[in-house]
Amino acid sequence: MRNWRGILLIGIAILLTSCRAATIEVAVPFEVKETIVEEKLTDGAIIMYTTAQEHEGEDFDAISIAYLEGDEEKGWTNEGGNHWEYKGTNPLTVYYRDIYDYSSQGKILSRFQLTYGQIESGDIVSIEGSETGNQYVNLTIIEKEGKRYFFEMKKYPYIRALDKEKKVIAEEKPRR
Repeated sequence: MRNWRGILLIGIAILLTSCRAATIEVAVPFEVKETIVEEKLTDGAIIMYTTAQEHEGEDFDAISIAYLEGDEEKGWTNEGGNHWEYKGTNPLTVYYRDIYDYSSQGKILSRFQLTYGQIESGDIVSIEGSETGNQYVNLTIIEKEGKRYFFEMKKYPYIRALDKEKKVIAEEKPRR
């Protein structure tokens, strides 16, 4: 009789621990080394994070984006945008991603256009973005663990990195 009660208590404990809401780190597809940005949305969040990866014998930190639905109370579910990106060590790496939120019938509910990347060169003091290549706006630089990144929920096809004299030292623009 006592064995039966013990087994029942262990079963209940396992059931309760397995019903916990998924954290952001559990919901994303790759192991999170560091969360860089958590952009809250009405029904979820877009997360930019680093993940340790290996390719052809080389270990490196890659940048990844995840679109999650839910919240801290209910838990998070991964809704897509699941791959990491790495272009090697450049003074400035720029990535673009469109993330879509679909209804259960497959219709597009939302589209998020993202521009993000990493700043490797210590000479870069500011980043600017433009939709047309004419008028540029300053982008926020995010510092985490001695590394610098940027993240914008807007597509800026033209990106330029400036030094302290406002000279362009790295640039990204669409191919023509």
